[in-house]
Amino acid sequence: MTDELRQRIADAIRPTMLMGLQDAELFDAPGAERIGEWVDWISNKVTEVLQSDLDQLRGRIHSLHKYVPDADYCDLCSNHGDITWPCATVRALDGPPEPAPAVHVGGNAEDCPACDGTNPPYLFICPGPDSEEA
Repeated sequence: MTDELRQRIADAIRPTMLMGLQDAELFDAPGAERIGEWVDWISNKVTEVLQSDLDQLRGRIHSLHKYVPDADYCDLCSNHGDITWPCATVRALDGPPEPAPAVHVGGNAEDCPACDGTNPPYLFICPGPDSEEA
């Protein structure tokens, strides 16, 4: 951990800690509860600082990976054989893609991903792809 990061975390925590712990009774069950609340608060503050740094780093890495529209690949990664878009680095940074919403397929509702778990009325017929039901 760098001194700068340590200082930013301390700056994020110190003012509230000094104010919040004035005259606090930190013994027995109420004290344990109070300490637990502070531990949760501190861990959330540290996470906010680190998440901000991580988001900035992700942005910088993303800016290095340029999409080449005519060739449909990443200019930087194509130098070492990754000729796809998004490249492996961008896929790793962004995480898995969001799944597409389920679409009604018609026919037997038991075979339809959009009807799954909805308990459609008897005959269990899926309303079909043109349906606006979700």
